[in-house]
Amino acid sequence: MSQITTDGATSAIYEQNDRCIEIAGLPVANYDELTGGGTQREGRVHVFNAKGEIVGTTNGRAVPQNKTLKCLPETWNGIIRPALDALALSKGITGEDAYQKVEFTLVDQWVSQTIGARSYTERQSFKVNKDVPETPKDGNPFMHEIELFPTTLPSRKYS
Repeated sequence: MSQITTDGATSAIYEQNDRCIEIAGLPVANYDELTGGGTQREGRVHVFNAKGEIVGTTNGRAVPQNKTLKCLPETWNGIIRPALDALALSKGITGEDAYQKVEFTLVDQWVSQTIGARSYTERQSFKVNKDVPETPKDGNPFMHEIELFPTTLPSRKYS
């Protein structure tokens, strides 16, 4: 659950309804955990006056940060990786790392718990930076960890 102010005055309580991975516009799988991300401002610098005093800063630019996706090995090896390989092949991209050269989209759907507030969908596109199988010793299930490189800033559409 998260509380979001949508118009500067009204706030609503939202709950994540669904999340999935879309490849070539088709939902192919859900995922278990997503961490990291966000947007960082880069290139901010101080502005000085003739006396050497700081009088402001530049805005810089928004740069999306990497995210880490976790899913079950059978989801990665049986659904996501083959779908990315097929997309790469359809674009003429071959090789062992072809799946790292095509984009896919993570889609999060949020519904409002506040009467009258609009629901929204958040989308962001990525390419795979690296994938690493996890081998936990604490009894937790094995997960496949995929580091994602963002190719777009997150976008939000209200409905």
